[in-house]
Amino acid sequence: MIIQIYGVMNPADAALVAELGADQIGVVVGERGTVWDAVDFAAANRIFSAIKTGATKVALTLSSQISTIETLIRAVHFDILHLAAGVDDVQADRVAELKRRHPGLRVIRTVPVIGPEAVLAATAFEGIVDYLLLDSRDPDKMSVGATGRRHDWDTSARIVTTVRTPVILAGGLSPDNVREAIRTVRPWGVDSNTLTSRGDDRTRKDPERVRRFIEAARGAV
Repeated sequence: MIIQIYGVMNPADAALVAELGADQIGVVVGERGTVWDAVDFAAANRIFSAIKTGATKVALTLSSQISTIETLIRAVHFDILHLAAGVDDVQADRVAELKRRHPGLRVIRTVPVIGPEAVLAATAFEGIVDYLLLDSRDPDKMSVGATGRRHDWDTSARIVTTVRTPVILAGGLSPDNVREAIRTVRPWGVDSNTLTSRGDDRTRKDPERVRRFIEAARGAV
């Protein structure tokens, strides 16, 4: 079971999360003000440089502009690129072109689980992306990711059994429900952001929540 921790915004938290045993560490890369947890290119590189355990470095972009994405590819030292723009904004053919232009590029693609149509959205990226990340959408803000909300795990389980692409389950996962989520969905990996952050400061990771999340996920398999 691959365990991914997102929302890391400083080198100290990156080193801590890595030492606690996370397999993949995610950083949202973008201009300040784009989203609350975005960091710039220089900060992303400092965060990734603090990881000494061999954990995989994942850089997330919300951009739908290929030129902007390619600037990130050149500037940030990551292992996997995570494309989180809307599925209609960066469709499968554009991802295929991006990978053609950058041989060896590994890509995670976010698919929001908002209904049965998520199965079709996921299958559209079959054979193109390396991983799918299934996440929740905030019905009020219409934003995807970092919502702290669960979605329909039965739909996620359908996607896991439908596609051959490794699936990372995200969306409202916490130390208290990740074991149930794994047993219901049977994903390749799990992801946590909001519910492994500190309650008094969402820009920092909570060591105890991260430790418990990793322990629970490992215990589910």
